[in-house]
Amino acid sequence: MIRCLRLVTGYLKYFVKSKTKYKIHSPFVYSLITEVFEKKAETPEILAIRDIYARLRRSRRVLEVTDFGAGKGKKSYILRFRSVGQIIRKSSVTPEPGGLLYKLAARFQPAVILELGTSLGISTLYLSKGAPGARVITIEGCSTTSEIARENFSEAGISNVEMHTGRFEDILPGTLNDCGKVDFVFIDGHHEYGPTRMYVEMILGKARDETVIVIDDIHWSKGMEKAWEELCNFPAVTVSIDIYRFGILFLRKGLSKQHFIIRYRKP
Repeated sequence: MIRCLRLVTGYLKYFVKSKTKYKIHSPFVYSLITEVFEKKAETPEILAIRDIYARLRRSRRVLEVTDFGAGKGKKSYILRFRSVGQIIRKSSVTPEPGGLLYKLAARFQPAVILELGTSLGISTLYLSKGAPGARVITIEGCSTTSEIARENFSEAGISNVEMHTGRFEDILPGTLNDCGKVDFVFIDGHHEYGPTRMYVEMILGKARDETVIVIDDIHWSKGMEKAWEELCNFPAVTVSIDIYRFGILFLRKGLSKQHFIIRYRKP
């Protein structure tokens, strides 16, 4: 109850501070709103992913899930038994934010996409289909959900995804060394202040001027809000956009350093 109240209060604060496109004076951000945020996405690829998502929501198949982000301490974890339907409702992007990931990937056409938090692979599908020429590297902590994700990749007919299974802090350093540079990042896991900040700091060492970093659930907790506020002030970050569900960071040196809270509406 307390958590729900905090989320409602947080959203009201966001809504009051947010601006529509008519009050945005940055040409870069204005075009992003009109050409990406407000663009309807009803492609055959998106509709196919929605079908997979709907099927998974109905699934009663039970899995033993390892949750590394839930425990305290580096080596702790929690084992839970959950149905696929429960996992998809709790841990996967819904069609609307998934469509936005697709549109962002399609807009920037990154060569290398890095995702932290595969879950059952729904967000990975949106990113892969949005930029079919990209090398998509995704990391998931739980081996059981990783296997379901692989099944979904096979069903969707995608072959540009490389999956790594293990703790982010264990897998990420080697993955970054292997991929060289990253162009697009989606962080959807381990929603805590310290880890979120640490992962972004590591990624910035392999980022380009055009790299886009999307962080899920930036208002999930006070810790996540603190991490987001600090990340926006990193010297490498020029433009940051808060659309409540996602926080988006741009590193482009040609842009003036500005922070935007955009009133995002489903197109």
